[in-house]
Amino acid sequence: MTNILIRSKRKTIATHVTKGATVEVRATLKVPKSESDRFVKSKQDWISKHLFQQKQLIKNKSAFTLTYGDAALMQGKKYPIVARAGNRAGFDGEGFYIPPDLMPDGIKQAVIQNIQARGKTAVYE
Repeated sequence: MTNILIRSKRKTIATHVTKGATVEVRATLKVPKSESDRFVKSKQDWISKHLFQQKQLIKNKSAFTLTYGDAALMQGKKYPIVARAGNRAGFDGEGFYIPPDLMPDGIKQAVIQNIQARGKTAVYE
């Protein structure tokens, strides 16, 4: 477990488990290291639980794949992933069209990019 101590102008001590599954301890400028260590020890059960959850999220994210014929969820609705001739990926309102012969990681990345692009344009529509 990696602990990072961050001192700042604050009134309390707090712990935070990051997306990278590291533990940040945020403390006042004047609190002794021994006190911050004691605080971390008192929160060990909470830290262990949240570290486990973050590691599971990382594991699930890396294991997630998409391929042709699957469906991807966007705005609460499932849309099919279809191979279409050409070298551009896109979304036509009825499904995701992806260039043929992509590996699952490429398909996943193309779908994610299309979903993110639609999310950015939806804000301005």
